[in-house]
Amino acid sequence: MQSSQSTTELQVDLLVPGPVVVTDLDFTKNIALLSELINPAQDLLIKVELSAGKIGLVMNAKKTKVMAFNHDEEVKIITQDWSQLEVVQDFVV
Repeated sequence: MQSSQSTTELQVDLLVPGPVVVTDLDFTKNIALLSELINPAQDLLIKVELSAGKIGLVMNAKKTKVMAFNHDEEVKIITQDWSQLEVVQDFVV
């Protein structure tokens, strides 16, 4: 995510089941969103996009990847602006 304005503090209210760890996101380059199911993953992505947008952060859909496993159906995750994210077999650093 890229910042279009300077911030000092971020208050993000995300209601998700299970343990959640969110630390200082002022200078976030990479984050991982985890979900056991596709629909909650889609919802979580949109919530993160909306919350980040409130402080001027934007997600680059061309650089954002989705990794899914143990799914028989085709995985399609889209952003707020209807960009479909690329599905990859594994992440290469």
